[in-house]
Amino acid sequence: MQAVVDKDLASAALAAELEADTLIMLTDGDFVSENWGTPEQRNILTASADAISALAFAEGSMKPKVDAAIRVARAGGRALIGPLDRLDDLLARKVGTEIRGDVAEGIVYA
Repeated sequence: MQAVVDKDLASAALAAELEADTLIMLTDGDFVSENWGTPEQRNILTASADAISALAFAEGSMKPKVDAAIRVARAGGRALIGPLDRLDDLLARKVGTEIRGDVAEGIVYA
C-alpha cells in the first residue's frame, strides 16, 4: 500500500496545532494569481480566508497552497506564499501573497 502526504496541508495542520503566527510556503511564482495564465490574470497581494476560498484554483497549481493558507488563517495565523529566491522581499511584503483572517477589503490585488 502506498500513500502520498500533501506537504502543504501537513504543514498547515502542524502550524495550526502549534498556534503558529505565520506559515511560509515557498514556490516558483511571485504571487497567487486569480485567472492565472489568461489575459484577466490578477496577482493577489493580500486576501482574507473567506474571500480567497471563493476563487477557483487548479488542482495541480496553487490550490493546495491556498487551501493550506486558508486553514492557517482560520486558525488565527497568517500564511505567506511567494518565491523561493526572494524570501527577504516576501517577508518585507514586496512580493508574494498573504492570507489572513482580517482583510476588510476581502482581496487586495498587487
